[in-house]
Amino acid sequence: SEIGLSLLSDPTTLAFQLNSAIGINAPAGKCPDQLAWESMNGEYTLVDHGEGLDAIAHWLDIRIQKILSIPIDHKEKTLGIVHLINPKKLDTIGILKKQVQLMGKSMVNSYTLTESNRWGGRLQQLLEFVANISSSMDQNQILRMMLEQISILLDAEAASLFLSDEISGDAILHISSRNDHRVVENYRVPHGQGIINHVLASGETVVVNDVNRDKRHFDGVDSLSNFETRSMLAVALRSHRINLGPQRGSANGRVIGGLEIMNKLNGEFNKMDISLAEIFASQAATILQTVRLYDEMDDRLNQLLKSLMSAMDAKDAYTQEHSGSVSDYAVAIGN
Repeated sequence: SEIGLSLLSDPTTLAFQLNSAIGINAPAGKCPDQLAWESMNGEYTLVDHGEGLDAIAHWLDIRIQKILSIPIDHKEKTLGIVHLINPKKLDTIGILKKQVQLMGKSMVNSYTLTESNRWGGRLQQLLEFVANISSSMDQNQILRMMLEQISILLDAEAASLFLSDEISGDAILHISSRNDHRVVENYRVPHGQGIINHVLASGETVVVNDVNRDKRHFDGVDSLSNFETRSMLAVALRSHRINLGPQRGSANGRVIGGLEIMNKLNGEFNKMDISLAEIFASQAATILQTVRLYDEMDDRLNQLLKSLMSAMDAKDAYTQEHSGSVSDYAVAIGN
């Protein structure tokens, strides 16, 4: 054959798209894929008439007598189709099939290598970030750094961290990576509304590549800040199970918030993006949980000290409130 077309299957939409052409300059626009769909379930297909053949002939603006279509298969999955137009020899189909099989293996190996390199690069960035966050003890500063970093790693426009209000059930926008973060932070998404509340209620990871087609989308934050959310990856923040000791048992993990990454700049959110988002969500949950535990310990220590002071002062009316006065003077001197 003097003319060959290679059509690859998009793993997301499952549509066939022209990848390469040999022997002819393929016109711009969508390549007719009816014949590709008709040929994907067999070892090969030889077509000398039909709508699929006529559509390709009209698209290429050439006369086509027959098309030999061979699926590009790998592990029972069809990666694409090779169309050989007006083949001259049909006694070499067996050799052609083996060549197409090698083509499929080469494609998979190339894709695997590319993905491995991408993973390596992103994990290197992740390790560098983890090494840098130890330089700050400010919870909100660390979380904001995390949101900025995940936006870069996932090639997204913005990221936001929500906390769950245990009383009202609202999702509260706690930290945002956006430039207008002071406008949107502390905004409440009402209970039962928005994709984020679905994530808080179910604990599921949700990917929506077109929010306008998802009825769960809540545009209150967008309206407040004149921001347009087009796509979204939302992940739950889960607190970890904590062992409180043999006498007190343990505290079970639960969903305490959610992470939203908005507007993938190139393509759509994929499995790698989901994995990285879940890693960051786990780290954010650990930070929030650690800070909360320290706050609770600090409150209990203060309560204990106040109880001891009250007990000491109660023994003698002369020294009543003496410990509190000493504490006030100590703070004043320190300031």
